[in-house]
Amino acid sequence: MRECISTTGCLLLPMLLLLLCVLPDLRMVLMVRGAPVVVVCEQRFHAGQTSKCAYTGVTSAGAEIRFINDEEDDETVKATPVEVVENGVGVVEVEVPLLAQEYVLGMYDGKAKTYKSKTKVTVVSDEDGESLDDVASTRSLVRVETDKPLYAPGQKIKIRTLVADIENTALIKQKDGATVASIEVKDALERTIFKKADCAVDIFGVATAEVAIAKEQPPFGWWTVKAEVEIDDDGSKVVGETGFNVEEYVLPSFDVTFDASSMPLYVLASKSANEFSGKVESAYTYGKAVEGKAKVIIKRPSTSNYYYGGAVGGDVGGGDFVAVEEPAFKPPDEWDSSGSSSSSGSSGYPNEVSDILYESSWMTLYEGSATFVASISKSMLDQQWSRNLEAYAMVEEAATREIRNSTVLIVPIVREAFTQQTSMIYQSPALKPGLPMKHTIQLASDIPGAFSDTEDLGTLDFTLNINKMNSYSYSGDSNAQTISTRVSSSGALDIEFDAPANDLSCCASYEDETNYFYGSSQKCCLQGANVQLVKNAASRDVVKKILASASDDMSTTELDALVPYLSVYFARDTSSAKASVEVVVINASCESAEACQFTLASSRSDVAFAYAIVDAEGLGRGVLEAGTTTLSSTETEKTVTMTYGNIASTLSATVSIAVWSLSGSVYSETYLAGTTSDVFLVPGTSVSVESESEIAFPYDITMNTNVSETNVVATGTDITFTIIGAPDGARSYILAIDEAVVIQSGGNTSALKATTFLSSVYDAKTNTLDASSNTWPCDATYNDNDIKLDRVTIISTAEIASYCDPSSSSNGGFGVGMPEIAFGADMAMDDGAAGQESTTNKAATDVDSASSSPTVRTLFPETWLWESSDSGSFESTAPDSITTWSITAFTSHPTQGISILKTASKMTVFREFFISPKMTYSISRGETVEIVLAVFNYLKDQDMSVSVSAEDVTSGEAVQIGDSKTINVSKNSADSISFEISPTVLGSIKLRFSAIGTTTTSTDSDSKEYTDAVEKSIVVNPEGVFKTTTISKVFRRSAEDASETFTLNAFPNGLSANAIVDTYSSFITVVGDIMGPSIQNINKFVQIPMGCGEQNLLLLAPNVYIAEYLNSANKLTSALKTELSNNVIMGYSRELTYFHPSGGVSAFGPQSDKSASLWLTAFCSKVFASAKRSSESKILDGVSIDATVLKGAVDFIISTQGTNGAFSEPGVVLHSEMQSQSGDKFVLSSYAALSLIETVASIDNPSTKTSAQNSISSALEYVASSLDSVKSAAIAKEPSAVYSVIVSTYAFASACASLSTHCDLANSWITGVLELIGTSEVDGATSYGGVGASNSLRIESTAYIVLIYAKMSDSGNNFCYSALKFLLQNRNEFGGYGSTQDTVVALEALSTYAKLTREASSSGLLVLSFPNEVGAPSFTVDESSFDTFNTAQIAQRGTETFTNPSVSGDVSGSGVAVVSYTVRWYETVDLTEDTSDGLFTIDVTTRVVTTKISSTNRKKRRRLLTPNYSPTSTSSVEDAEMLQMKVCVKKTEITNGADGMALLRVPMFSGFQPVESSIANLDPERKYIKRVEVDPITSTLSLYIENFPLNSNDKLCATFDARRVAEVKNAQDVPGAQISMYYQQDKYRNAVMKSTDLEVGRFPEDDGGGGVKVEPDSAFGFRVTFILASVIALALFAMD
Repeated sequence: MRECISTTGCLLLPMLLLLLCVLPDLRMVLMVRGAPVVVVCEQRFHAGQTSKCAYTGVTSAGAEIRFINDEEDDETVKATPVEVVENGVGVVEVEVPLLAQEYVLGMYDGKAKTYKSKTKVTVVSDEDGESLDDVASTRSLVRVETDKPLYAPGQKIKIRTLVADIENTALIKQKDGATVASIEVKDALERTIFKKADCAVDIFGVATAEVAIAKEQPPFGWWTVKAEVEIDDDGSKVVGETGFNVEEYVLPSFDVTFDASSMPLYVLASKSANEFSGKVESAYTYGKAVEGKAKVIIKRPSTSNYYYGGAVGGDVGGGDFVAVEEPAFKPPDEWDSSGSSSSSGSSGYPNEVSDILYESSWMTLYEGSATFVASISKSMLDQQWSRNLEAYAMVEEAATREIRNSTVLIVPIVREAFTQQTSMIYQSPALKPGLPMKHTIQLASDIPGAFSDTEDLGTLDFTLNINKMNSYSYSGDSNAQTISTRVSSSGALDIEFDAPANDLSCCASYEDETNYFYGSSQKCCLQGANVQLVKNAASRDVVKKILASASDDMSTTELDALVPYLSVYFARDTSSAKASVEVVVINASCESAEACQFTLASSRSDVAFAYAIVDAEGLGRGVLEAGTTTLSSTETEKTVTMTYGNIASTLSATVSIAVWSLSGSVYSETYLAGTTSDVFLVPGTSVSVESESEIAFPYDITMNTNVSETNVVATGTDITFTIIGAPDGARSYILAIDEAVVIQSGGNTSALKATTFLSSVYDAKTNTLDASSNTWPCDATYNDNDIKLDRVTIISTAEIASYCDPSSSSNGGFGVGMPEIAFGADMAMDDGAAGQESTTNKAATDVDSASSSPTVRTLFPETWLWESSDSGSFESTAPDSITTWSITAFTSHPTQGISILKTASKMTVFREFFISPKMTYSISRGETVEIVLAVFNYLKDQDMSVSVSAEDVTSGEAVQIGDSKTINVSKNSADSISFEISPTVLGSIKLRFSAIGTTTTSTDSDSKEYTDAVEKSIVVNPEGVFKTTTISKVFRRSAEDASETFTLNAFPNGLSANAIVDTYSSFITVVGDIMGPSIQNINKFVQIPMGCGEQNLLLLAPNVYIAEYLNSANKLTSALKTELSNNVIMGYSRELTYFHPSGGVSAFGPQSDKSASLWLTAFCSKVFASAKRSSESKILDGVSIDATVLKGAVDFIISTQGTNGAFSEPGVVLHSEMQSQSGDKFVLSSYAALSLIETVASIDNPSTKTSAQNSISSALEYVASSLDSVKSAAIAKEPSAVYSVIVSTYAFASACASLSTHCDLANSWITGVLELIGTSEVDGATSYGGVGASNSLRIESTAYIVLIYAKMSDSGNNFCYSALKFLLQNRNEFGGYGSTQDTVVALEALSTYAKLTREASSSGLLVLSFPNEVGAPSFTVDESSFDTFNTAQIAQRGTETFTNPSVSGDVSGSGVAVVSYTVRWYETVDLTEDTSDGLFTIDVTTRVVTTKISSTNRKKRRRLLTPNYSPTSTSSVEDAEMLQMKVCVKKTEITNGADGMALLRVPMFSGFQPVESSIANLDPERKYIKRVEVDPITSTLSLYIENFPLNSNDKLCATFDARRVAEVKNAQDVPGAQISMYYQQDKYRNAVMKSTDLEVGRFPEDDGGGGVKVEPDSAFGFRVTFILASVIALALFAMD
């Protein structure tokens, strides 16, 4: 007792020990008093509500659970008293703050006046997350329908919403009490273009709205309509959403499909051959079979580094068209009659596309169908790994030769009969030595019906392999344990085993578990367990059951090949070793009200545990039940019963269990010994959930008409539709959509569907939420640790290790605040537009007529009926479209509910004689387009002689287009004739086609006349090259500033002499948020192709910066968060394809580049680290940056560093400024150091992190010692030196901000150089970059200046603001800049500045008005409208004169705003324009390879031309079916890549597309051309050139084929072929592609299909010859 320092103490201690021996209960109490404080709550709280929390370890009065505003100032917002609980678990109802935001949750010790423990939590509003009221609201539904699923520019969107209430299993009715709906429309860029919050909801539960789409360049793609209805007095809302596509299109006249019953559901990769037959079907939209021919191609999804997209056929904007790899030489008429299929996957033609596995011959359609037989061998499937095959069919209609593709049919390649489903609920638990492990695996399969049997599928055997520090058991090890488990009919199986205990002789402590050689010997601690499927007879039998009859002819080898490699790893949670006891929860379930329980297993006996059952859905229910259980000295397991009534809700719910120890072998815990279970389902109590098939409408409706049972009517027929079955007082709604619209939209329809609606009702009734729902913020990829805080909140005085802890993030895992970035002012739009025809004239009926002036068919709506009726009757006239209409209807009664027509009714509008023009959506002014007019004669026994004429009726007066033409059409067939038009005005023009058909009989008296006339429109676009310019002005005004007048002049140097005057259009935009334009155009920053690893980073970096900015401003909506996250995920996934085994990344990946690039790897690493931080802080959802990828990139960067600290580039420097002309390495070294500084915090590996820190120090020392060498050149504003100093200073500033080093050095370079080298620009802005720097370089350099001041915490500096103004003034209309690098750096600078200054910027009230401009627009920018993106149209295209080169306005008030004036126009190309200063030459030569024998009859065969065949000396694009094009470029200064990459863009002649097979391997070795792209809209070909021939007298030539896909006459010369520097887009050289006087046949040097070659420059040869001749002549003259 040497420790006793007093007699009293020495006497008391033995007495205390005696009491502990005599009073074991007191011993337990004392231990509990020493246990840590633990508080368990739900994961997220709901504002203004209460939530139950469980707690233990509170030993003194005055304790409180508090919500604190800020961890530093400890301002208490809500406090809930907590009672002392001596033994057991306390449950307290906690008051939640009213304001939804981030808080700190703390347990306050009233006695010690301090906090026991704290953690960050988030309080959400009911708008952000579901609550009990939200669950109730899921009993209400809002469904939205639009009048069609596809729209063209200028058309109107018609919307109606239906609000439904689910009262019980028999009644679905409209919602009582809903009076208004908020309807919002967002375009493809997620911009709100329409929002009306007070759309009236009538007594039938319906609200309506109409929205016009802009005529000029609306964002193409997927638009959404959202309807939100407040259904209860407490503000609960229910939301419904639908979507549609906006694109330019021409509706198809026929469809191409596969007979689904004839096609395979899958192919088996292990079978020696998969043989099957299939059928292609093609029918007109009015039901008649198509005459023509069909071809079928089965291929792998394209996986080459080349990208090709586009449509095939005459339909512009052809919907779900796919690229057709058509052989370069043979048009359809000349292909042989046999299909091809070979192990090499070739199609038998030059430049074959190896992805093609089967290609049929052209097959004649018989009654609209053709049958093919295909065989896919195992060797084909093994050549290149892919998950699916793609099958598509192509049909060429005989009459017009219109070509249309089917949608792609996906056929899964089954390589494994089953796989393990991976989602959060199926993540394996952490391994704990000595405890039972149980893990449920859910199998998945690509084989339809694999798990639909009623019987178990059999038994699977697994080997259990234990991984220790000093040993590892493996498959086949005689000591490995075998686990057998049954596979249920649903594909579920349980893996159960007892984990071995650690051997205490070599693993007895936490230090042992975390150090291989702790102490004197190697340790033997468990590290994990691997359970691996055994391939044996049992697994083979399971495969047989899944395959059923498909396995009958398969060998044992083929079956075994389908047994997957299935492995589950249980990782050791080493942090659990810190605790005195470890625990697991297994078998947690609630099968019924009588069987709710879980089993608790412990590594020790004689331990007390507390547990809490927690709501795992974020419904606001909190802790549902809590208690304690004690293991006796002989127990290590115990089953705990849960009270069903406590944990169940009125609907099905999911819950989670938290367990923690109350006592152990020590008096206090430093580590929380506990665990959390996976979530499990608790069935609902009060709702008897019937099967989905039992859900029904309260009454059924049908539709009758007054026409024949065949539902085939003539145009102009009066029709009555009657809805039958609805109760009296119901209102009926009808919708009729042209089947051609459905075909064009890929089979989508916008109508309400009964099956979909009832399915939604079923889902709402069951309310079964997926336990792996995306609403949960934690990534389930890693499961090393034990306690999972993605479903519960735990605060404790003990340490908690968690693999998923949202509380460590800046926002608790959930964004708060919802901005609405909207157009504050509508752009002027016309109600009518191309593609939406006039409906004023009544259609002609199909009757015999002697009139020579047929009634014109003008009624071609894409939606025929969009009406409502209280009588249930609809009277209408059949439109003029020869098509089938899909007609749907629903009814609603105020008290008796809703019903939807079960099956859409079909009505075909048809005529025996009619004409159908085939027209493109648009053409360019000046071109002559051939319009093919199909003439259909469906008379069964009479031929016809048809006279056809065409007129232009745009001005209201008919103008004849050429002479009328006559054609003979056989009975029950079709033929075609063509007309040519050459429009001279812009916009939509209307054409009228008339036909008079006379039956041909033996006598004239028996002849009959049939007539038809049609009016159609075509859009005429401007000729020339599209241009745009944006001029911006930044206002930052104080309240004292006087009003001022300003001018925005888009053309300070005057209008372009090459401008086409009537093509100008312009608009003004005003926004308070400086990030507004960039947020609005998140996917359109840079108008250049997106084809390499560096460009791909545009899908990552700006999205991360914008997400971080919006999150900091509490403006990150869930929709925008999803969009940004998806962009990052896509960009990240694609970027991984460019990584090398070395860990580095290159522009085009290891297939094309020999080495990774240091610069690009540094760029990528910096962006990845930023994305990782945003993901970890839950700003982005679902983004998982692999730690090994980031480590590999950093390791690669470090490997390129020399001993002196300098970095060397082993690859190609695309960004030329990174490599100084003098060969110094400090610029690249600065950038590498900068990347490491911003990445090092995200590196998990300690060794790599240390190496990175050492690398940073070494690099900055090298840069600091080298930078003085360019100081004087930088002060003289030499661009390379300026850039070097700026990047290096930014590296110093970053080191100062992140590492607290090099601050003095950064400051000295800022004041000593940077503040001296700016260039004054307009309106007080300052740019950096040096004299003569490219615009891209100036943008990037100036952006770094802003970032430097931000890093130095000096963003209020005038130098910083003036640089910011330059960035804002030079941002393009899409919110970006010229190239990837300058856009990424500039957006980082803008978002960084905006985050620092937003609070100050958004205050005030600023008024901007333009009283002298069209419409006198005026805008107000204040706190409420700070994010609103206001737009006003000034000039409309088509005006003969442009009078708005500038706009003037007035500004008053205080605040911040950016006002921009954007002008768009077209101009002709100046052939003399050469902004590259002679750096480039470019020449494009075109030859005609295949021509039509007769240009007036498209049914004639096409002729293949050779150099020896020449009917005339030259030909033209107009007469060509196939072209061969050669584009040659030369770079006059060769600098071994120091100038970076070049971009060559070659547009196509109107009506032509590149042939994929001729461009797929232009440069197989990637020596010169690294990538080829084809724009799917414009067909422009983009070539990325990394190297030019070393001899500056040589030129690089690329040769390829182009085929005709649309008839265009009088084809114009094509401007805009251009070669430019990729990073300096303002350095370019143009060329024009001639369309006439073309030589025929292929280029003589071509050896089949083209490619890339180096050729001598003939111009240079001519110059040399001329010079030599001149020298000789002078010599002879001298001799004379």
